[in-house]
Amino acid sequence: VVTVLSAAVVLGSVALLRQPQFLNQRLSPYKTLSTLSQALDSRHTLSAADAAARVDVVESPIIHVMPGLSLFSPTGLPEQAGLMLDGDSLMPINRLAADAAEARTLAGYLPLDLAFELRPDGRTLILEAGTGLDVLLALASGAQQVTAVEENELIIKIMREDYGEWSGDLYQDPRVTVVNQSGRVFARQVGDRPYDLVILS
Repeated sequence: VVTVLSAAVVLGSVALLRQPQFLNQRLSPYKTLSTLSQALDSRHTLSAADAAARVDVVESPIIHVMPGLSLFSPTGLPEQAGLMLDGDSLMPINRLAADAAEARTLAGYLPLDLAFELRPDGRTLILEAGTGLDVLLALASGAQQVTAVEENELIIKIMREDYGEWSGDLYQDPRVTVVNQSGRVFARQVGDRPYDLVILS
């Protein structure tokens, strides 16, 4: 019994120091991260994990994400990096400042702009803000105060630190209040004032 237990302790210690190959996490080849990583000129720049999710960021010229953008837009998409949760659910990180003329032009050719035409200068609540695409569009459309609610703390950290400068310090903008909380929980709370716009893309 002593011999068996000693062997188990030794094997366990070796496994902790040098993880066996079969214990390594392998990503499905059909996930977005696997596909993007194989694209020409792609760079896997960041990987982090916590109890909730694994977060990866890839910079690649093939990332083009702007849902609903009109084909009549005179402005092309800005340079984008892609943030993925658990290797999927691609969210763009735009290399574009909210006050740039290009951002205003892009916002004008998206369906969301209609809401800001109807409620100019309103208080805006964005649930599940992610990497801040809707936050960027809200500021570019003239929103004066934006509350961005994002549950994943890693995404907020990446947007403030690792990709803060890249995104024009979007999550550090004085007009933006970032709340690290579940959108459902935040929406159930009673606020002091109502919001003019609530966005849940």
